[in-house]
Amino acid sequence: KANLDKVAEDTKAKINGDASLTSAEKDAQSAQVDADKAAGEKAIDGASNADGINQAVADGTSKIQNDYKPGKSLDDQKSVAKANLDKVA
Repeated sequence: KANLDKVAEDTKAKINGDASLTSAEKDAQSAQVDADKAAGEKAIDGASNADGINQAVADGTSKIQNDYKPGKSLDDQKSVAKANLDKVA
């Protein structure tokens, strides 16, 4: 479980450090990290042997790491925002 804690902590740091994500996107991704961490811990608790524990850790790690989805670059976001303003103007 300590392994999953570390992976979740590192993934959340990436999410929160990504300036291209909105606050809502950061909150949603962080919530998914928490959900996948809890599911991974439940799988570890339910494992009946070492292989099961190792598989639960591997699956949980993969899911948690995949919860971080970088946002579009700030330059891309600026271009879209300017294009939207041009349409309105």
